[in-house]
Amino acid sequence: MTALLELRNFCLTLETPDGPLDVLRDIDFSINKGEIVGVVGESGAGKSTLANAILMLLPPRAVARGSMLFNGRDLHALSPREQRALRGNGIAAVFQDPFTAFNPVIPIGKQLVEFQHWRRDLDEETRWRKAHDMLSRVGLTDPGTRMWQYPRQLSGGVRQRVGIAAALLTDPMLLIADEPTTALDATTEAQIIELLREVRLMVDGAIVFVTHDLGLVSSFCDRVAVMYAGELLEVAPVDSGFSALRHPYSQALLACDPSQMSPGDRHFPTIAGQVPDLRAPRKGCVFAPRCGMSDDDCRHQTPPLRQVAANGLIRCAKVAA
Repeated sequence: MTALLELRNFCLTLETPDGPLDVLRDIDFSINKGEIVGVVGESGAGKSTLANAILMLLPPRAVARGSMLFNGRDLHALSPREQRALRGNGIAAVFQDPFTAFNPVIPIGKQLVEFQHWRRDLDEETRWRKAHDMLSRVGLTDPGTRMWQYPRQLSGGVRQRVGIAAALLTDPMLLIADEPTTALDATTEAQIIELLREVRLMVDGAIVFVTHDLGLVSSFCDRVAVMYAGELLEVAPVDSGFSALRHPYSQALLACDPSQMSPGDRHFPTIAGQVPDLRAPRKGCVFAPRCGMSDDDCRHQTPPLRQVAANGLIRCAKVAA
């Protein structure tokens, strides 16, 4: 498979009044054309920060190191103008909050037409027709009426479908879906996931799917990337039981999946301890304080991200190759 996005020792530091804050450290893996990669981890693991870094949506105080190559171009070496030209054209996103994704005082149709502003070869009438047709493709009935509605007139599920339509109108090579079902009820969530499966056939590239839900990853993704405290701890192919996941943190996440609970269980399983404070100096394995397999070497020596099996990466000294 052809690598569409390659991250090579990518690090991201935020300059704060209290000193530099390392929010991403040594992210090193690739996303191949034609696949869906799920990014999982606890809240604060760095999942959305990574998504924003790929989208080049970072605050001025952010300092990126290493490289992030999209089709061979280093995204963070581009000028702001080149980044804007690529964002929405080559890379598009569906965000988690459909309630704030659109301008509340402009009809949906006009916003979808504006999302195609970079298509200089299309007149406004053609862009309007493409927007109308895309609303139909994402499963909305009566798209002619929808085009003239305002965001406040749409339910959360409909707004998220419109958000997906907006992203697809840009013909992206890479689609970032950052927890697109978080704000939705269970029934609507199932509908949006089914739509995203269909979207896979519409995207001539790859999809990065950021989520807390391992069940969604198992049914939707080809590979899973496990993040913790701003570090990538494991990348593995997805199968029905996540048998390829071997890192102690990955195993702990699987043990906390509510779908694995027995009917008589009265307490949700948890991972003992707390996610580390990113302001504190880091030494050794970042997961060592919460890991039942850790020893003195783990607490003092930082393990490298190394390859295991044919298509996996792991950052753990206790797991054999």
